[in-house]
Amino acid sequence: MSLVEAATRISKEHSALSNIYRTMTLGYLVAKKRGTWSDIKKFLESYVGPVNPNTLHFHLKVLVQNGFIVAKGRQEKPVYQIGRLPSEIRRSIREVVRLIEHP
Repeated sequence: MSLVEAATRISKEHSALSNIYRTMTLGYLVAKKRGTWSDIKKFLESYVGPVNPNTLHFHLKVLVQNGFIVAKGRQEKPVYQIGRLPSEIRRSIREVVRLIEHP
């Protein structure tokens, strides 16, 4: 199973992760511990092609609003990391993390 396929399946199972960008972003942050907006955009684009900056901003905002990720540092250039991630989502995201760590 590919990373995109795994993220799609998980996105369908959890409404807060109803978009593969959010699922893949969470997987990335669990695997890498932190990332800037540019890091996340580059990662996503390596799998799904060009990502509209406004689209990425929207999906990061949804994850922050749900408490799944937090933005630390300067507001102009925050560093994102995992926030409060429910255990059922953490379990579901394991497959995505594995695919990120071992492509």
